[in-house]
Amino acid sequence: MKTLEQHGELKVVIELMLYGLFIRTGQLGSILLALQFDEIFTNPAQLIFLFPVAIAVVIVLIALTFIEVECNNYAEKLDQRLEAVNLYFSQPSLISQRGYLQKTFLQVILNILALPALAIFLGWTSGLLFLVLISSISCSAAVVFKYNKLDVRKNGKSFKVQDAQSLAKSEQSQGIVPFYIINNVTSGQSISDEEKFIGFNDSNQRSSTRQLTGVRKRKFLNLIRQASRIIILVVAVVLVIFKVTSIVKVAGFLIIGNFFRNGCISLFEFMSSTDKLFPISESLGLIERSLLKVSLIEEKLFNTYEKTKESRLEFNRNYSSIISDHPFFRVKNLTIRDIDGRLVIANMTSRIQLKPITYLYIDGITLTSYIKDLFTNHAKDRSNTNFRYLINGEAFLGGKKLSSNFFNSIPIYHPTNIQILSKNIYHYFEPNSANELKNLLDNYQELKLLMDSVIAENEPIEMLSQRQINQTKSLIQLLKVYLEPSCISVSMFIFDYFEESDATILINIFSSLYQEKNLNLIVLGRNKLLFDVNMSYYKLTSDSIRKINSNGQ
Repeated sequence: MKTLEQHGELKVVIELMLYGLFIRTGQLGSILLALQFDEIFTNPAQLIFLFPVAIAVVIVLIALTFIEVECNNYAEKLDQRLEAVNLYFSQPSLISQRGYLQKTFLQVILNILALPALAIFLGWTSGLLFLVLISSISCSAAVVFKYNKLDVRKNGKSFKVQDAQSLAKSEQSQGIVPFYIINNVTSGQSISDEEKFIGFNDSNQRSSTRQLTGVRKRKFLNLIRQASRIIILVVAVVLVIFKVTSIVKVAGFLIIGNFFRNGCISLFEFMSSTDKLFPISESLGLIERSLLKVSLIEEKLFNTYEKTKESRLEFNRNYSSIISDHPFFRVKNLTIRDIDGRLVIANMTSRIQLKPITYLYIDGITLTSYIKDLFTNHAKDRSNTNFRYLINGEAFLGGKKLSSNFFNSIPIYHPTNIQILSKNIYHYFEPNSANELKNLLDNYQELKLLMDSVIAENEPIEMLSQRQINQTKSLIQLLKVYLEPSCISVSMFIFDYFEESDATILINIFSSLYQEKNLNLIVLGRNKLLFDVNMSYYKLTSDSIRKINSNGQ
């Protein structure tokens, strides 16, 4: 196989289709060659002539198997690179089903041209056996379509987020671009047909319902396969006994029938994996993305990163003076309801005083879940094309009424936005910030010790616990606010992953650091914190924001 960058998606598909046609017709030709010598079984004297033919057939079949294995290896590399490219572009909704190109699309490509010839051969070998096989395949098709379509309907609107930790071990996922670029690029785009297609096929973090659906589907398919195999064997034995067909034809039917069945099932899986019957253009889009050259990846990422920096600077120019003159954020008659009718915020009129760190304690598990979903969907649907919430009311910063542009531009640091690919904290920030970060850690030994306790140098990154990963993400977010400043930003659960004493240390340190640069960070959290910390402290309920006093009330 040639290197990945040298192919276009159409060229790859055509090449694999030709390989598939060559493999299947070669296998079919070997069986047909063997059929020409079926009289050997009735005339043992001619057995000596079988050996050269058998050796030739075996050599051909081994060569064809080797070619098929190489095609599978190539498709596996495409899957691995697609996974890495999606990660580099920080688009969690673009993480495809693991092994989709290899396990589904490749099987269609390899078999599609040869299926008609295989069907003709099977029908010629034994019409009765072919009818049994077609019946079995039809039952399998019904099962595949039923469970896949059910799965699509249940999960079509749910875009799962893949943890980059699974890619940290892979060489394909490291070394292309600096980590600080990966963690600064956000999609901010509407969901395209290709993204929907990939979202449907995402199975990295499937729900228990989806897993159960897959188990049931496999059980039914195995049952149908085993039952049809038994029926075919019984019918074949009867046909051979009554000399309706020869044993060589039966053997050829069993071998080619297996290829034919697998090819048909892979086609049905492909046709039912999305809401489109033939998602050919979307599958080609996956291959095209996996074949992006390293230079194009770097160019696109750096361009997007520069645009992100410029947007942040423009945001600061628009709002920093407003906050300095009147550091209050308030809402009037704010109501937030999702499209399913769930009420998140109910006619709220409140205000908060912005300080370097303003902490909003979310009162209640249900409200926490609703707000988490709100911010997650905001990050994914920033264009509002697929935004799932109805928002009414007004918001003000200082004396200025805020438009939707403010909420589309404000940095929101959500745990899922940070990918942990390195234990070196300097990798997550641009080189110009390296000296500033070094000086910061030298001046705040307490912060440095806390960071060292979270990520031990002698511990492999893949051995980090989920708590350590979340703590690392929180530290990166806190440092990002300081080293890549926005005049006001929002963070979710940033202190919730630490013990209360460690959270207090972080709040006191970063409050003073943010104050030096006139930064304001609004933190939403699930945990109550001690009052004697350097921050503005509020309780958020579904209808109000109330300041918490020194008594914790």
